[in-house]
Amino acid sequence: GNIVISSGKSYIVGKACPALAVAGSGDVLAGMIGSFLSQGYDSLSAIINAVQVHFEIGQALWQENGGRGAIASDMIAMIPHKVNKKKDQ
Repeated sequence: GNIVISSGKSYIVGKACPALAVAGSGDVLAGMIGSFLSQGYDSLSAIINAVQVHFEIGQALWQENGGRGAIASDMIAMIPHKVNKKKDQ
């Protein structure tokens, strides 16, 4: 899974997802972290929320096509849907 470590505490977020092992995936994650920070999230919340959304996007891509052919722009297109869904919960 994804491990976030801050101030000596560890947080496990999601699991591993092969659909995220594509070029540009980390850039998408970094962009989401920056976006959450610019919206006023504290750094730990920004990272955890971005990692969770990133993981959910990877899961969705994996379910759609087994992760085959996924590219960063596919991930970017899914961000609004996943973020809005998370806010509604």
